Amino acid sequence: MRNKKIGIIICMMLLITSLSVSASIEEELIQSNYLIDETEEIILIIDQCIVPDNGDGTADLPADCPYESSEDPFYIINGLPPDTTIELDPIFNDFYNIVRTPGGPLGGEILEFDATLGLVVTGTGDLTGFNRILSVPVSFEINTAPRTPGDPVQSFISEIFQLEGELFGDPDFCMFRINAGEVYGLPSPGQFILSKMLSGNFNIDSFFDITYQIEFEGCPGSPLDDYMGTTVNTTRLQQGIEFLNDPPSEPTIDGPINGENGKAYPYTFTSIDSNGDDVSYFIRWGDGEETDWTTFQASGPPGYIESHSWDTQGTYIIQAKAKDIYYVESEWAEYEITIPRTRTSSYLWVHWFLERFPMLERLLDIIF
Repeated sequence: MRNKKIGIIICMMLLITSLSVSASIEEELIQSNYLIDETEEIILIIDQCIVPDNGDGTADLPADCPYESSEDPFYIINGLPPDTTIELDPIFNDFYNIVRTPGGPLGGEILEFDATLGLVVTGTGDLTGFNRILSVPVSFEINTAPRTPGDPVQSFISEIFQLEGELFGDPDFCMFRINAGEVYGLPSPGQFILSKMLSGNFNIDSFFDITYQIEFEGCPGSPLDDYMGTTVNTTRLQQGIEFLNDPPSEPTIDGPINGENGKAYPYTFTSIDSNGDDVSYFIRWGDGEETDWTTFQASGPPGYIESHSWDTQGTYIIQAKAKDIYYVESEWAEYEITIPRTRTSSYLWVHWFLERFPMLERLLDIIF
């Protein structure tokens, strides 16, 4: 009986823990403003890269998140038998000794740091069954282009100027050396996208199309004995994931479709943002007048209301679009209004004439 009670208590503790973890995941997803399928939930939490604002309206780089291959792994091909390869699935992490220097060839920043390159090694062909996990110390120098701190989305190009790493004392690889970057004639361009989130943190989406060179030589007595060669190839390294943010809907415009010249009429502009972000409106009134981006306000009803008047007769096309707090814009919406020719001046002349000749006004009253 005592063991049964203990088992029930353990099950209850596991259930509470599970609910707490689920609640934490849901809270982070809401804060992160991601739209995902439930089946992708855990993967998203692992893959996203969220870092705090450094106090200057941007984030310090490199972000403390791994770079992994989003396409093909690294390969060793040359120096091996036909139809034989060594696949090396890479993950760069543990960034340390970070030095950030303003400037550089791209005019933004020079990032110098050390890291660990983890490699899951798998042989194919004649080396089927050869499996290893390697840990290679590497050093980086990355150049970035300028960014504008304070912008909600900061997108700028970058490049790996130098990457070098070497493995020592391994029983299978008597020599293992990896290089990449412009300094070796191995161009490795990339890009950073920093997206400000509602929490105030930044989502980091970064990649490098890395052209790498791997030199190796097998050790005597190992499966790689008598093999050696140099392979150059290209793949993509990815850090974080794209910030999922949909544009707000095309605004609806509600108001009169006819009016008098010189008279102001109110119009309501309403856009819905599926992510729940506040929206701002830009309006063209069709007569050369514009309303620049309004202050941000809640999406959906009651919308934004502004009045406008047209001074001359004609047909005018009101155009409006919305943007969210991440500066993602909707499509243009259009609304037509007609201002007919007014007869006000004619009526004023008749009124003046009748005032001058009151007998005529009485005669007209008798007739009509």
